[in-house]
Amino acid sequence: MLEIQQKIRNCKRCPLHKDMPDGCHPVPGIGPHDSKIVIVGEALGENESIMEEPFVGRAGELLNKILKDCNLSRENDVYISNMVKCRPTKNNGKSNRPPTSDEIQSCKIWIWSELKKLQPKVIITLGAVASKTLLKLKPSTSMKSIVGIAKYVDYIGSTIVPCYHPSYLLQHGRDKLEETKEHFAFARSVLDEL
Repeated sequence: MLEIQQKIRNCKRCPLHKDMPDGCHPVPGIGPHDSKIVIVGEALGENESIMEEPFVGRAGELLNKILKDCNLSRENDVYISNMVKCRPTKNNGKSNRPPTSDEIQSCKIWIWSELKKLQPKVIITLGAVASKTLLKLKPSTSMKSIVGIAKYVDYIGSTIVPCYHPSYLLQHGRDKLEETKEHFAFARSVLDEL
């Protein structure tokens, strides 16, 4: 896994790495290399880009709370990564934007490499980018239609549980927080049954 992480840090597969602030690099996933649960988000935000760790901003704080409420430890139980390992920006780097399909295509080699190495039993996908990419769904598929519906995928050998992204919950979906916790608890129960 350390070799994959180093390759990610040195990645120049797409132009995104050029827009990173000085001293920042593409960021691999983090967590125990024997994790049976992997959480996959969309891309880096500003804090993640600076601190070079996934989910460390406000969305990360909410993710930590969800994990704690589901008796999961970020440090011991889950490996956390993103579909796109750099920070896509707009407005001259002042704000985040969703990654383009080209950026996702260029970067998805890395999440597949991480998943192949980790061989998790459960993958919790956060948001549309991770969910639709790993489930190989059409771009027009709505998140509402797939959230919380666990699906075993033989091409990874894992059960994928799509969930709303913590950023979405913070901005638009506070009413969906308890539902999201239930999906995380369900993901843990899938692991417990294996």
